[in-house]
Amino acid sequence: RRAMEGHLPEGVRYRNGKEHLGWQFTCAFTDAARALLQEIILRQRDRLTAFVSDNAIEKALAWPNGDDSVASQGLFFRLICLASWLESRDSF
Repeated sequence: RRAMEGHLPEGVRYRNGKEHLGWQFTCAFTDAARALLQEIILRQRDRLTAFVSDNAIEKALAWPNGDDSVASQGLFFRLICLASWLESRDSF
């Protein structure tokens, strides 16, 4: 627990149960790396428009923007995955 001080929220470090931490970890990671993740989307924006509307891209880039719904979070993460995959294709 001491090793993760400053890296994980206190509620995660000192939890009492053995609940699944996947979503809490993902949210903490996203908060810490939001600018980097948005940059990945921006770098691949032109290629993303072949698969996703401009409106969806704008919505994902603005997230959370007061909308913390599962649908908005899911859109952001799906776009990150697609943009990262597209970017990985550049090296081939």
